[in-house]
Amino acid sequence: MCDEIIKCVDKILESKAKDSALDTSKLESKIDSLVYKLYNLTKDEIEIHRKEIMNLTTSGTHNLTTLGIYANNIEKIEKQEQKIFIYGGVIDKIDFEILQETGITYLAINLSKIKEITFPQCTNLEIYFSGVTFDNVVGFKSKFYGALWFANCVFNDNAVFKNATFNNVDFIYCVFNQQANFIKSVFENTKRLHAMQFRDTKFLGSAYFSDNIFHSNIGFYNVEFQKELIIRDNRFECDRVVFNVTCQAKVTCTYNYFQHEIVINESEFNHDVLLSIDFNTSKGKEVEIKKSIINGDMALAKAAFGNMLIQQSSFNKGVGIFVENFSNTEVIKISDTTFNLLFIQKEIFKKRVIFEKCMFLKSMDFKEYEFQKVAFNTCIFSGNMYFNNAVFKDSIDFQGCEFEETACFYGATFEKSPNFSQAIFKGSLNIVNTNLNFDFENLKERIKQECQNFNANKGQENRKTLDKFANDFRDSFRLIKNALIKDNNLLDASNFHKYKLYCKEIELDSKNPKIFSKDFIDKWQLFFYRITSNHHTDLLKSFHSLLMVIGIFAFLNIATIIGFNCYCLQNISLSPYTLIAHHNVIIKHLLNCNYISLLGINFALAVVFMLLFCFSLCNKIRKIIISLSYFLVLLLLISLPQYIIPTISIFTDKRPFLDPLSIIGGIYTILFAIMFFSLIKTARKNSIIPH
Repeated sequence: MCDEIIKCVDKILESKAKDSALDTSKLESKIDSLVYKLYNLTKDEIEIHRKEIMNLTTSGTHNLTTLGIYANNIEKIEKQEQKIFIYGGVIDKIDFEILQETGITYLAINLSKIKEITFPQCTNLEIYFSGVTFDNVVGFKSKFYGALWFANCVFNDNAVFKNATFNNVDFIYCVFNQQANFIKSVFENTKRLHAMQFRDTKFLGSAYFSDNIFHSNIGFYNVEFQKELIIRDNRFECDRVVFNVTCQAKVTCTYNYFQHEIVINESEFNHDVLLSIDFNTSKGKEVEIKKSIINGDMALAKAAFGNMLIQQSSFNKGVGIFVENFSNTEVIKISDTTFNLLFIQKEIFKKRVIFEKCMFLKSMDFKEYEFQKVAFNTCIFSGNMYFNNAVFKDSIDFQGCEFEETACFYGATFEKSPNFSQAIFKGSLNIVNTNLNFDFENLKERIKQECQNFNANKGQENRKTLDKFANDFRDSFRLIKNALIKDNNLLDASNFHKYKLYCKEIELDSKNPKIFSKDFIDKWQLFFYRITSNHHTDLLKSFHSLLMVIGIFAFLNIATIIGFNCYCLQNISLSPYTLIAHHNVIIKHLLNCNYISLLGINFALAVVFMLLFCFSLCNKIRKIIISLSYFLVLLLLISLPQYIIPTISIFTDKRPFLDPLSIIGGIYTILFAIMFFSLIKTARKNSIIPH
């Protein structure tokens, strides 16, 4: 109903501006009807009210003077009990102290000019100004217990709201032609039913908000500031502050305290913006910048908040985020936003920072930064990206990103696996001297966590399986590998090939393949090469795998020879050649007398050999076996060096097939060949041996 009244007033103002003599009685009658309806007046009450209007209008300005209203050329006056309505005319002065003494509780002035207003220390009236022009300096210095409403008002001179207290106040469709000052005032809203509004209002002069206290929510909706806007030293002890504004000049928002939430929505800033937001380090507080355009430089100089959200916005010049107090900051999320030039303080990335569907038009310098949980999802980097010597303490996400120029990670440290799935590198990728401090288990845990996070709030039909996430990660490492190959960096490319195979193994494992199926064989093959040589990237690991095979072979040889000698002979020689000679005699005897038992011994030795080899693949006991292997291999080299390569001893000794040493040597020969081939391949991949 209030909106309808405003529309009628707008039509009257437009009509009077074109022709002051134009009859607007129909619109005025409509306003009367709406007011009657607003206050639920009966037919009898309406009739009494109209008679009072006639009496008051007949008496003219004389009656207004007795109320403390000094006016002339009043077109219409309405009075209903303690309420008075004035339409048209020029008001020289209003003395609200006299007006209150007469018992008036409600004053509405429409389509009039007011030259001077005098308020007492306390004002109990509800005051409604509609279509009013204030020609001179206006000062509001009082405690307003009733509502104060400005609709379609024009302030031709300075408007000063200083040391005032407002219960409910609104500015709708108003124009401030000169300076507007709101200083050391209190906005109470004791009933908590109303939010203070500046709606569809224009500030053609500078606007100054300083040292005010806002207990009510405040909103600047479709407000235009033509000159400088200063908001400083205010206390917004309310739930929500909203800015939907257009600013043509500089904006300074500093040293303010915000209770809970600040929102900048569908705003346009055509000059520099200095924004300092203090939530008194309280957790759970939020800053939102949505659907806004900033054409000047913007600096977020101080921000103590819980979460920060920037979305669907455009920073067309430069923006700097300098956070002095971020101890309670939880998440900074920026999505669907374009940055021309962006500078972010190093300390901010120690928190959770998410960039999603953002565009960076200029080069970004993150050299020697330390990142915690940071994500750049589906972002476009038009300029160079420098992460030289950066440290990624937690997972970093570049999923679906497009790098149009150089992406430099020289000397960077990844303590957990990065995600580059579906990324596009149009320019060069520099990943030289990168430290990748994560292993298979770290990567497996990361993929599982990504899968859990994605499926946490999804229905069954929208969930993704673990193998698909593993495939995404595999794709990311493939992209990096291909980019490195393109730059002829084959050594680093082989490292990312290793991570690609990690992902493939995780993918196959999650599928639970059937025994002896292709996926089953591939899975265990990948496991074998990961354990023995880290997919031909770890030369020392590959050497140790070969060493363990020789060590197991040496242990079983020595144990078998000594075991047969101890079982059949009482005196044991210390000479290895004597022990072997005795062993050969014993084996010939067993072949002639009890070859079946010899078959059982051979089977047992073969099983023990394979079990020891399988145990050597377990990380927990691998170090122990490696240490023992060094000793056993050294012992074998000293005593029986020809047995290091069993094929030599087979041809020289012409040992029987059922001799346990032949069975051990046969298994050893196969494993030795596999491990030796793996060692050579690892050496070649690491460029120790030229291709």
